[in-house]
Amino acid sequence: MFELIWGIFNIIVFIYFFVVCIKSVKIVRDGLGVLAGIVLVIGLLSFISKEDSKNLAEKNIDFYNNESSNNSSKRKFTGNSFCQVVNLEKNLTSNISLDIFFGEENNDLVIISANSMKSGLISGTKWNVHSIHVDKPKNKNFCNYFVSGSVDWKIMGLKLYTESKIFEGKVILKK
Repeated sequence: MFELIWGIFNIIVFIYFFVVCIKSVKIVRDGLGVLAGIVLVIGLLSFISKEDSKNLAEKNIDFYNNESSNNSSKRKFTGNSFCQVVNLEKNLTSNISLDIFFGEENNDLVIISANSMKSGLISGTKWNVHSIHVDKPKNKNFCNYFVSGSVDWKIMGLKLYTESKIFEGKVILKK
């Protein structure tokens, strides 16, 4: 519920900021000229459209190649692969999930990779994954997982608070 209120608050602040920017551009254009108004608009757009420094590939942890660290070249999994989705946290507006990709090799299930993400209304919050550990006992059809991360609470791109989160548990791997 708090995330819904936070998202609505962020939308209201953004709309108010947009209105103030339009009025500011009119004042600058009338006082300093059209060129100054264009420069102000380009400057404001550069702040709003900054790119995120982390990409999704950094959050995808490859377990299959880590097991073969003694081999200098990366192995590629060639069998059938499956995905098991674990809901780590479900709120009224958003959901944090863990996707575990696994496959069958030598009549045993092996963990290939894992990825964690947040979906839903994420206005004003950002999920940062710090580590993902997935451990599967040999000849068993379940695995243990441990995910640590943090949620950044932001207003207009400014981080106000960071909330740490840790999730751990077991999941049955179904083909």
